[in-house]
Amino acid sequence: MSGPVRALRVSFGALFASRDSDGLTAARRGRAGWRLGRALVAGLALVGALGCQQIPPGEDAIDAVELEGIPSLSQQEIEDGLSTRGTPKLFKLFRGVYEYETYDASALNKDLERIGRQLRRRGFYEAKVRAARLVRTEENHVRVEIVVDAGQRVFIGALQTEGLAALPFDAAERATRAIELKRSDPFDEDDYEKAQLDVANALADVGYAFVRVHGEANVDLSEHRADVMLRVTPGKRAVYGDITIEGLVEVPEGPLRDALQLEKGAQYSRSELESARSALFQLGAFSKVDIVPVTDEPDSG
Repeated sequence: MSGPVRALRVSFGALFASRDSDGLTAARRGRAGWRLGRALVAGLALVGALGCQQIPPGEDAIDAVELEGIPSLSQQEIEDGLSTRGTPKLFKLFRGVYEYETYDASALNKDLERIGRQLRRRGFYEAKVRAARLVRTEENHVRVEIVVDAGQRVFIGALQTEGLAALPFDAAERATRAIELKRSDPFDEDDYEKAQLDVANALADVGYAFVRVHGEANVDLSEHRADVMLRVTPGKRAVYGDITIEGLVEVPEGPLRDALQLEKGAQYSRSELESARSALFQLGAFSKVDIVPVTDEPDSG
């Protein structure tokens, strides 16, 4: 027996030339050199026009931040998340054009904590920051060096689901195919959380509007292994109830209902709702379109 979704609320708010051995034409070489020279001249002119930034009294400017021991897969991600940064240079040559990045001990400490958290999310649960050094390069200028021991990464051991066996075969198979986690893959918390969402979305596409997915990961550091369980509470299959449209101003409702292609009593589908929202937006009459399921979850009995 299907449970109804009580209502849906829709609101709007070529020429060829001979080449040198490395593939560059002489003309292109000349143009490239001329452009580089012009860029350098422009940079010097800009430095003169803007003037040099000054390091605040009593503070040290950061010339660079160097990370050692970070796994390559996390290097860029961690660098982008740091608040402690090297001072940028114009064209990577001219210093003092941009405002100086200055050393802040409390900000660095928070960055060290952030590095540890980020590595743990990638499965490096034994990661430790071994050193954070401040190297003076010249008066009022420092280089920050951070040394990390990432340790051994955790991999997925057992991978199980609970709650799918009682579903119709098509729904259970769809949910199972949605799980991209594999045994012996590196354990990544983003992938783990995504797997829970993917299972929920897969079931929501075939009528399970009230589905809940709860993940459990038991990490054994001695074995560097994470046993994963996805517990699924699907709820009852649902159908659409009344479909109301709000926020129309001088726009007839009929064509919008035709574009929605949703029928009261039809089986609920999350992806169908997203397609309907996209269809309304592509009409070009609205700056914003929201389709909100008004779900009254039926009793579990």
